[in-house]
Amino acid sequence: MIEGMNIKANPDFRSNRILLFVEKYNSFVLLSNNVFNSTFGKRFLIESFDEKAFSHEDFSSGASPVRQPFMTQAEWVTGSGNRVSLNMRGGYRIEADLSTLIAKLPGSQGNVPFSFHRRSFDKNTGKMIELPSQISKNAKFHLVQSTMPVFAPGRTYEVPQRNGVMSVGEIAQTNGIEAQKLAHYLDCDLDKKFRSGQKIEIPARGYQMTPAWFFMDQEAFDSVLVKGFLMENLPEANFEKIYASPWGKVYKMK
Repeated sequence: MIEGMNIKANPDFRSNRILLFVEKYNSFVLLSNNVFNSTFGKRFLIESFDEKAFSHEDFSSGASPVRQPFMTQAEWVTGSGNRVSLNMRGGYRIEADLSTLIAKLPGSQGNVPFSFHRRSFDKNTGKMIELPSQISKNAKFHLVQSTMPVFAPGRTYEVPQRNGVMSVGEIAQTNGIEAQKLAHYLDCDLDKKFRSGQKIEIPARGYQMTPAWFFMDQEAFDSVLVKGFLMENLPEANFEKIYASPWGKVYKMK
């Protein structure tokens, strides 16, 4: 019954789209078949899920999309010394002082204390490198500095006018790739010179490990996602780590 109209449900499991009526909000939601059958869809949209699995103690205090925990990833980071600015599109910026562990959040009444955690990955082994955390007493926010794999695509490089000429080695160094690789890609010698204004195609570098900064509240920090993926510190009494790399983690629930 929707505003006086009787509309019968007509499920067709062959369809790749599902129209769902959410009575609480008097709204329709159009879902793909994958979302409808996902854990998220079953848990938060149709409340048809394995209650035994979700009764695990680490899920009870984890982040809930319904409550909208605060978590953001910086798109670029600026600053110097102990002061860093986490910048996002739209002018949103979080300013953090790593010496005092105090951050300024947009729209906040004042500065907020945070704890600082550094978790990077060895680019050769993929193993996590854990540095000691800086804990601020009673802090309800956390700053996590990590490294994430990002695909570096190819691009066009134009020799600057001020340089006159540049060798293949100089161009390779400027663009962060191996000189031999660039020479092979361009099918030329290492000592070949390119004049100002010439455009050179730089090959893709593939996946590179780059810094990634996350700022979040306590609820997001305590979630299974952050504990398992960013921090790799899920309780060993409940979880067994099967596989871990910067790309993903696999845990077995005991």
